[in-house]
Amino acid sequence: MAKVFLLMMGGPGAGKGTQCDNVVKYLHSSVHISTGDILRAEIKAESEIGLKVKSIIANGQLVSSEIIAEMLDKFIKENTKEVIVFDGYPRTLDQLDHLTEQAKLYNAKLIVVNLEIPDNVMTERILSRGKTSGRADDNADAAKKRLEVYHEQSDSIIKAVKERKVPYYGIENLGTIREVFEDITSVFKKIDLH
Repeated sequence: MAKVFLLMMGGPGAGKGTQCDNVVKYLHSSVHISTGDILRAEIKAESEIGLKVKSIIANGQLVSSEIIAEMLDKFIKENTKEVIVFDGYPRTLDQLDHLTEQAKLYNAKLIVVNLEIPDNVMTERILSRGKTSGRADDNADAAKKRLEVYHEQSDSIIKAVKERKVPYYGIENLGTIREVFEDITSVFKKIDLH
């Protein structure tokens, strides 16, 4: 099988992390990657880039797309799995362009699965999660802002993906975790991804 870059998209509270974990258990020779996980791993390893990221975060700044791209490039280069499942990435058109270039470099096929849920359901999930997560951004005001940012970013990504004829699959994420996962696996069966 050729290498596959599977982009799992969806808004805050859409269940991307949960479904990415399920996908990795289902697909042979696959790995789940989130930019947050990569950042934390590099910081923990105290690598050159990890120390740079630690300093950026300590100063209250956002890690640049260039640094994230550098870290993803390293991960992709070092990874031997056939399927890399990207959790909530890319978030900008520049990141999509960079990932598209990486796909060409590794002769990988890009596939997008978008977990689609209405804003009111995303808000409910964020607020419900906030009761147990302890995340500072799981409150009503932050949820509203996160949804605005999500739509600004994702709408342009989805439009670009469709214009570029990248295989795109919208999955309605209103059922149980199991039902949604069954919808995802039915897509995999259609495209012979296993």
